[in-house]
Amino acid sequence: MEYKEIKILKQSDKSTVHLIQEQDGEKLYIRKKLKGQHPVYKELKELIHPYLPKLYEVILSDDSTTVIEEYIEGKSLGGGTLSEKQFLNIVRELCSVLELLHARGVIHRDIKPSNC
Repeated sequence: MEYKEIKILKQSDKSTVHLIQEQDGEKLYIRKKLKGQHPVYKELKELIHPYLPKLYEVILSDDSTTVIEEYIEGKSLGGGTLSEKQFLNIVRELCSVLELLHARGVIHRDIKPSNC
């Protein structure tokens, strides 16, 4: 599928994350281009969970990994204020996802609000 870039959402030495759109459509996606090979994304593509974005494409090349995933509109949890009830609900949802990942031997090593 062909996409057009809408904007850069995040850029670092290790990765670039773009908001993209189907060339002839309206649906939005996220494209992550990561330096190096990250074959774990192939496994993540097969996982279905209500709190995980759907991965549509995973392309491994010699020096990079490109992932096309579902765009989920919302705001980052980083820097926000939550009630105790909201906080507990988010922690339960996060634990639900981590339980699925850990059962498959996948360990997320960078859990923080800006990644949620």
